[in-house]
Amino acid sequence: MRRVIKCVVILAVLVGAGTRASEKQLQVNTNYLYDMRVVSTPKQFLVTPRWSPTESGLLLSGKNGVGLFFLNTKDLILQELVADYKGAALWAADGQSVLTQQELYKQGRIILFENEHTQVAHEDYYGQIFVTTNGKTKILAQEAWGVTISPNGKYIAFCLGHLISSQLTVMKLDGQSIYTGPGTHPAWLPQSDRLIYTVPEPQLTAQGGIKLSGAELYLLDIHKSQSTQLTFSQDTIEMQPAVSPSGTQLAFSDWISGSLVLIRLANQGGEQ
Repeated sequence: MRRVIKCVVILAVLVGAGTRASEKQLQVNTNYLYDMRVVSTPKQFLVTPRWSPTESGLLLSGKNGVGLFFLNTKDLILQELVADYKGAALWAADGQSVLTQQELYKQGRIILFENEHTQVAHEDYYGQIFVTTNGKTKILAQEAWGVTISPNGKYIAFCLGHLISSQLTVMKLDGQSIYTGPGTHPAWLPQSDRLIYTVPEPQLTAQGGIKLSGAELYLLDIHKSQSTQLTFSQDTIEMQPAVSPSGTQLAFSDWISGSLVLIRLANQGGEQ
């Protein structure tokens, strides 16, 4: 059933002087990003930020995807909604309630986009992307994750492969490839011509395995296939960027400290 946003527990939030040392080392491309705030709590590891349609706050998950929280981005009060929640959760269109896993996935699929002619759905188990146009359905990709549709409904971005070595793919809905390159967690800007994504940095372990040692954020112009680096750090792992509906704010998780970073996006890449 649909859950209405209500405060269960209010947690202390540390900002500015209370941030951990790792965030103080984060450098950003000031042509695109400015006015950074870091939100952290002693008890919570915050991941997967999702902006509300009204930009009043963010829906967040806890460590390993357990727990559901709401952060009011104006006063930076963090509310625990459901301590033991597991599974997908997204904002409803009204911006006041949250759709749970059961509501989002019908017969194993989530509808990502739909109008009178076209429907785009993602099947979770096999990672298949289905595009139905005028009653005809085709599979656009398999084993895809991190799937997101551009706000204008013309493009789709998704990831293939393991997180550490993931390949970011951007396509038109007819299957025409626009961009392929290293990356994960794509997040569209509202004009649908650019997106922000993460490039993970793998490292070999002493045992011969691979681990995630770092990550940086990039801005991709999909029409020029041109990427611009947005963050520069050695002490943070910037993951899961989320762009606000107006395109003026960016949120992302630091997978080292469990902190949430809020930062403003410059208009048109430099005009503040």
